[in-house]
Amino acid sequence: MQYERTEIMRLRKGGNMGSEGEIASSSAELERRVSAIEALLRARPEATTAENPYWILEGIRERTEGAGAVHYAGVFRADEDHSVEWQYGLATASLTDLAWGDFAPAVTALAHPVRLEILRELLITPKTVAELAAQDAYGTTGQIYHHVNKLVAEGWLSPTGHGRHSVPTTRVIPLLALIAILATP
Repeated sequence: MQYERTEIMRLRKGGNMGSEGEIASSSAELERRVSAIEALLRARPEATTAENPYWILEGIRERTEGAGAVHYAGVFRADEDHSVEWQYGLATASLTDLAWGDFAPAVTALAHPVRLEILRELLITPKTVAELAAQDAYGTTGQIYHHVNKLVAEGWLSPTGHGRHSVPTTRVIPLLALIAILATP
């Protein structure tokens, strides 16, 4: 069985859906993906964490050859209009072949307690720098702009319009996974 990089993401949010052709194409792609996920779920023996705490590892082991793989996944439901589901994985050989030093700027952007708290605050609700400054928890407006600009530069935040920023959908689960790793005893 060949290992493939997997990635699944869903965002429910109001907004422009595109042309009818784009919608039909997206709908067909979504139907294909849902069918593939349902087939995987039907093929997987039922297991709960209480019954089998290693069900994730067993699934990876069954689908991976060679040196192995690393996966992370999650579901985040901020509210009924905003949810993110994400799964990502790479073969360990792909990971060890990367130039890890190239990731230093993205990691460094997180290496400040105020920036981490700003990310936590903006994970659910986009806000402006002025709204953050009004909370007296993140410093002066200038300091907050400095932190926000660093996070935007490394892709941890993105502008959402009207001066607001939020954690981009593609960074929600990776950020939460990183915090989970750091919170591991």
